[in-house]
Amino acid sequence: MSFHIYEDSINKARQLNETKEYRLSQRMRKRIEELFGEAKEFMGLRRAKFRMIKFVKEQVLMTATAQNIKRMVKLLSRKGPRKEAVAAIHPINWPLLEGILKFFAWLFSGTKEFQLGDGICSAKT
Repeated sequence: MSFHIYEDSINKARQLNETKEYRLSQRMRKRIEELFGEAKEFMGLRRAKFRMIKFVKEQVLMTATAQNIKRMVKLLSRKGPRKEAVAAIHPINWPLLEGILKFFAWLFSGTKEFQLGDGICSAKT
């Protein structure tokens, strides 16, 4: 005797909930949901500040950039002996850091071409 018309489907879902893949997907989901929650609650993504898709995209990208900068600062400012060990093994990649700074300077300059090294990248509007 079945208690629900979808009893078989419910049991299948319960079995899938106990798999290793499901646990991994839930951990990844938690990480992503935390980022969206932070953006919504603390960084102003609950509402769009402007009304055209171009400006909304810019607001989302700037928020994501701010979140990534926060994460980079957190990673680079770890305290304790591990920081010294990592610095000894992996010295700072100055050309990479210079490229990142050039990119941010270009991002806020408003020009349509970005030059890094030998190549030129064109931004599409």
